[in-house]
Amino acid sequence: MISHATVNESTKTTSPAIRACYRTDLGAAPGCDETTAIIQVIEEGSTLPAWFDLTGDTLTINAVDNAEVRVYTMEVTHSTTFELAPIVYNTVTVDLRVCAITRIDPPTAPGSTEQLIFALSPLDIDLSSPGFVQQPACGYALAETFTWEIASGAPIT
Repeated sequence: MISHATVNESTKTTSPAIRACYRTDLGAAPGCDETTAIIQVIEEGSTLPAWFDLTGDTLTINAVDNAEVRVYTMEVTHSTTFELAPIVYNTVTVDLRVCAITRIDPPTAPGSTEQLIFALSPLDIDLSSPGFVQQPACGYALAETFTWEIASGAPIT
């Protein structure tokens, strides 16, 4: 969540125009509009990277591989009612780190693995893409190799 620009409390009493917004000697002060809106977030001197998504005040990073790993300094543009021009700050730093797989979850076991000898239809078990899942989802290519070892003299089951 990106924070909005705010008025520094100490500046509310530094000029007659500002003091008029926050007078308390007449009861309730008329107040001044301190509303801000975030209107743009880009990488400093560039654009918003394709794997970043800004929705309202929330910046979501959707990086899928380590090619996007580095430190990003983001320029945040605030539109305000108290300034003539939008305010631009380098207020957000995103430190995107190398993704390290902590575990690999195995797929669920295939359904029926029994085959009757001389059955009318063969039993096909798809082992080409069983669906091992990386945790966290680092996006690395996973190379899988399957081997079977049947002990000599093992009965057919």
